[in-house]
Amino acid sequence: MNDVYCPAPWNALYYKDSLKAYKPCCEFEKWTFADSIEEYYNSNLIEELKTNILNGKWHKHCKKCKNTEELGYPSYATMLTEKLGTPDTSKFSLKWLDYRPGNLCNLKCRMCSVVNSNMIEKEALENPIIMEVLPEMDKKLFDIDHKNSELLPELIAPELFDNLLLLKVLGGEPTLDPQVFKLLEYVGTLPPVGNIVLNYTTNATSVNNRWLNATSKFKKVNINFSIDGANETYDYIRTGASYDSVTKNIIKLIEQTENYGTGRINLCWSNFNALTVDEWANKLIDLANEYNLAITVIDLVYPPHMHTKFLPNTIKEKVNDKISKVKDEKLVKLFRGYMNKESSSSDQIKYNKEFFKYADALDKVRNTDINKISTLYEEWRTQFV
Repeated sequence: MNDVYCPAPWNALYYKDSLKAYKPCCEFEKWTFADSIEEYYNSNLIEELKTNILNGKWHKHCKKCKNTEELGYPSYATMLTEKLGTPDTSKFSLKWLDYRPGNLCNLKCRMCSVVNSNMIEKEALENPIIMEVLPEMDKKLFDIDHKNSELLPELIAPELFDNLLLLKVLGGEPTLDPQVFKLLEYVGTLPPVGNIVLNYTTNATSVNNRWLNATSKFKKVNINFSIDGANETYDYIRTGASYDSVTKNIIKLIEQTENYGTGRINLCWSNFNALTVDEWANKLIDLANEYNLAITVIDLVYPPHMHTKFLPNTIKEKVNDKISKVKDEKLVKLFRGYMNKESSSSDQIKYNKEFFKYADALDKVRNTDINKISTLYEEWRTQFV
């Protein structure tokens, strides 16, 4: 088999309902806007991707998997290959469906955007100071209606699910979204449901009986918990949530999901939690160990001003000292690998200024203070702002 390989263009599909757009997987960096799954599969971009894979070459929009593998860790492509095997490259056969509805959510996480949170959308529209500091690409997203529509007819065609092995659902917040309930309850009526694994990602702010009933029909349920820190760092990043309440809900979801399979913590690594890593990482590791949860680190590369590679060298040195206190060597290597990527001095100046403009705008509107999270922020600020 080629060194670069992935079955995604033949067996997987990422569909964003509010955009009516497709990608082969969540890591791929470009959308295809098409009127049907068939049109997407035969599009020029996907044909180009298939050709690259068959020739053992990384596609230019597969940077995340490429970078992860270069750090010596399995990528999303590696995982899909292990789960789905070698595809029949002459046709599209759906085995892995990643469904994202609209942007209905109950939180305003600082690294999130209007695409995934209507609360962020509302806040920005009501507060010009926030709209001003958003990246230009994010500002354009306000021209799109991110609310749910009726389910795409092709997504409720019974034959689509005949060979499906995994249904992946994210939000917004799926446990609160009527559109997600529609899909899960529909699939729950189909004969193949007993062969389908449900994998969903949640902020764990809600545990409700309708959700537990809708998920109970599947072969098993794997739960990904979005947590970006602990204590004050978590509460600051995920506006509207409490770390203590969320950890209690995580335990409830694990214990009350009848067909529970595996659990995972999804951690976004960014300038919002790197400076306090010594205060929260080991607490998350303890939670993960107690409930047998894997930890996946997501290197937050967008918006660029949140990326840790743009931190000043003096701050990086201090963060590296903090990282040394983390008791998981894999996490230590990942944190340092992401933070110590190369960046130009001009980009560093530009994005450091943008970070504080963004953080200050949110602090003003939300009546919060980033300096209360760590005194390093003020030390960092004096160098560039």
